Amino acid sequence: MAGMKEVHIVVAVAIDPLRPSILYAGTTGGAYRSTNSGMRWTKINNGLIPAEILDASLALGVNTLVIDPQHTETIYAGTTKGLFKSSNMGNAWTRIAESMTDQYVSSVIVDRQDPHMLYIGSRAGIQKSTDGGQTWKKMNIGLHSTNIRTIVMSPTNPRFYIRGRMEVACH
Repeated sequence: MAGMKEVHIVVAVAIDPLRPSILYAGTTGGAYRSTNSGMRWTKINNGLIPAEILDASLALGVNTLVIDPQHTETIYAGTTKGLFKSSNMGNAWTRIAESMTDQYVSSVIVDRQDPHMLYIGSRAGIQKSTDGGQTWKKMNIGLHSTNIRTIVMSPTNPRFYIRGRMEVACH
């Protein structure tokens, strides 16, 4: 794939729901964007990979990428070093949710009805934010394990999230 020659593993892909020719890829080497259906890719790591990681030649794994369904220029990246947000299609990133105890974010959901409501899955379980990622509340009651790799929103009921084979009500 043109423009991705130094990437080791692609671990996440997101497609803009309003413009399907715009794709995003999360990799073990950061994030990439394609505006031509994947024919060519461009690095979009400005603010996503901290200088100390670049200076030490370490990788920053982007575990998940999620596009805000109401504002598709807004993207969230769950990484091995925290949760990042871009409001301009990945041209610049800002780290958010620095108050979380575990910064390894493996899954992110943006609520379809309220884009300020976010959910993340991490080694600390499921957490919810109602203010766009500034503050977080743990949602782990009843979970047998808090090492959450994937959470998804139910397509028929936006208040239920599915983790593995168990449905969790998140109110």
